[in-house]
Parts: sequence; structure tokens; C-alpha cells
Amino acid sequence: MISSFVYIGFAALLAFLMGFFGKNLKYPLTLLIALLVSFLVYENNFGNNIRSIILAAITGIVLMVLSIIFKRISNIVISVLAGLAFGYMLADTLGLSFGEFFFWLAFIGPAIVMGVISYVTDEIGIQIGTAVCGGMLLAEFAIYVVYNINRLLGGMRGNWLSIVKDINSGALFSHLTRTNAKLTFIIAGIAAALGLLIQLAINYKKKPRTKAKE
Repeated sequence: MISSFVYIGFAALLAFLMGFFGKNLKYPLTLLIALLVSFLVYENNFGNNIRSIILAAITGIVLMVLSIIFKRISNIVISVLAGLAFGYMLADTLGLSFGEFFFWLAFIGPAIVMGVISYVTDEIGIQIGTAVCGGMLLAEFAIYVVYNINRLLGGMRGNWLSIVKDINSGALFSHLTRTNAKLTFIIAGIAAALGLLIQLAINYKKKPRTKAKE
């Protein structure tokens, strides 16, 4: 069986690529992430077998093709989802209770802002969205490993599916955002800012420059 560290390392690598090169690697990342997530769904229903792998591969390819065909819509969706995830983390960091007005303001506000930015300026929107998602995931994986290092080195070694289910069941997200909300928010903010700066620098260099008229 694959070591649990291999899965976490691979997932963290995807988060890094999303945060720092999200716009340029959007389509292959869509394929890989959709494949991983859909495999979990099929594995829970059909077991860990070739059928689940084939269905996951088909799902990943279909979603990647749809993101290519509906490029602008997919960019807006990614930006809005990133805004919702950021807003939820922000609400937890501020200690807001679920259901109160300021919780919903902190939760939905960033999603609206991100959606508008992506609608107005498609290029900047996808870069911000992927930088925020990648930064948050990197922060979550980093703290997850620190807080669960003994568990990972012990009984969880080799049982990578248990780690996958643990992370995707919400244990990772709730543990980090509620118990270590401020630390997670700070790390995610720094990682997202660095990712956005790198993406902007990379795409600025790729823009064609017109020669000044003499």
C-alpha cells in the first residue's frame, strides 16, 4: 500500500501548484483534483477496485473538458468557491457564531467580491481564486501534519485510504479552522499572497510587449 505521507505529499504538491501556478495549470489541475475527489466518492460506493478508478478517470476528463468549453463560467465558479472557503475561515478566525448576521457577512461577502472581480477581469479573478485556494490548502495540510505526526508515523503508515477519508470527511478542515483558526488564517494569507504575486509576475512576463514608436 502507498504510504500516507505519499498521499499527503501529493495533495500538498497539488495545493502548491494551484496556489503558485493555478492559472497556467488550471486544466491539468482540474483533471487531477476531480479524479482524486471523484475516486473517493466511487470508492465509498463501489469499493477500491478498477471500476472506481475508471469512473473517476472519466469524471475527471469530463470536468476538465467542461472547464475548457465554459472557460469564463468555470473561472467565476472557482473564484466564488474560493471566496466562500476564505469567508468561512475568516468567520472562524473572528470567532463569529453560525447564523448571526456578521457570520453571513464574513462568509458570503468575500464570495461576492471574488465573483465580481472574476466577472469584470477574468484573468485576475482566476489568479486570485487559485492563489486563495492553494494557500488555504497548504496551511491546512501543514498544520494537519504537525498535529498528527505521531499518528501518521504509527498506525496510519501504509493505509493511505484512511488518511484520504480522514481529510475529506471534514476532520481536517474543522480541526484546523476551529482549533487553530488564527494560525491557519495567517499561514494561508501569507501563502496566498506569495502565490498571487508569483502568478502575476509569471503572467506579466508572458504578455506581448509592443515596441514604442520612434
